[in-house]
Amino acid sequence: MVGTIVLATPHFCFGVLRRSLIQEDGIYTIKCDGQSIEIKAEDFVSSHHGFFAGFYIYHNKLPYDIKNVAAVEFGEEVKLFDVVNLCDITVGRYKMFIDITDGHVMDVRVGDFVHNCAHSLHTANGSPVFSKDGELVGVCILNRQGPSVALDAARIKAELMMIHESKTLKEFFGVVRESAGIAEASAAATVQPGAQ
Repeated sequence: MVGTIVLATPHFCFGVLRRSLIQEDGIYTIKCDGQSIEIKAEDFVSSHHGFFAGFYIYHNKLPYDIKNVAAVEFGEEVKLFDVVNLCDITVGRYKMFIDITDGHVMDVRVGDFVHNCAHSLHTANGSPVFSKDGELVGVCILNRQGPSVALDAARIKAELMMIHESKTLKEFFGVVRESAGIAEASAAATVQPGAQ
């Protein structure tokens, strides 16, 4: 499962992933620098009709090197034959690898585009697609042993706004920032006494 950080602050990060991957009673582990935290399905933030679910990673719960964490920058719409790079994860027996695969845009449609840089069948689980300048231009939603389909930048922004039913991206990020303290407080309330 691949998530994408859309907001990073010194105190928390807010990431998104494909909502359909979250199982009702699932518990998901996020690992960083040899440490990990668990996020329960009910801790994800989502609307019932959007593509994404959001999650918070708090620096005080999973210390990460803030200098090495950044939110994605949103790119513009892709054009036919643009060079794009797919970021995917391969899990080996003892290690996890981040794979960057380059390719080209093969078709541009309303709301999505087709590209030829799929790494694996897992690509369709929300792997991000970046422009040659490193900006987020797509999120993969379909891969069938060949070209992949990715939501385009405009559709990604619209789907993000659905998470908190926001009218603008600025409003969405404001709600994410305001909700960070509420989400952290509710997560802390579920921790058992004496647990760290």
